[in-house]
Amino acid sequence: MIKPWMSAANIATGIVGLLVTVLLEIPRHNRLERNGKNSITFVMLHHVFAAR
Repeated sequence: MIKPWMSAANIATGIVGLLVTVLLEIPRHNRLERNGKNSITFVMLHHVFAAR
C-alpha cells in the first residue's frame, strides 16, 4: 500500500518540476524570439535535414 505522504511528495515534486521547466523556458523563448535567427545554426540545421 502506498503511504499518503509518498503520494503527496510525488505530487509536490511533479509541481516543482513543472514550475522549474516553465520558468526556465519562458526567458529562453523570449531570447530566441528576439535574436534567434543565427545563420550558423540555420546552415547546420539545413545541412542535417536536407540530407534526408
